[in-house]
Amino acid sequence: MLHLRCYGVHLMKSGSKVPRVELSPLGMFADLSPRRTHLPSPDLDKLAHRVPQQLRSIRKKTKNIEFTGMGDKMGRVHMQR
Repeated sequence: MLHLRCYGVHLMKSGSKVPRVELSPLGMFADLSPRRTHLPSPDLDKLAHRVPQQLRSIRKKTKNIEFTGMGDKMGRVHMQR
């Protein structure tokens, strides 16, 4: 379980040298909990990690060409002055 909270810190006057600290909630809160508590079967896990044939053929390594996470092709062009 993961709780995400945002608080603002307010330094208030107190009777001593050290200020009194108060926290006030800011923004939205998020509670995250895991939905899967056990691993899938090996054949289902293998099917989930499968890369499509189109993406496998694109990923051949060539100089100055990179691929983004979505499979878009980006290249760097070097020109003489």
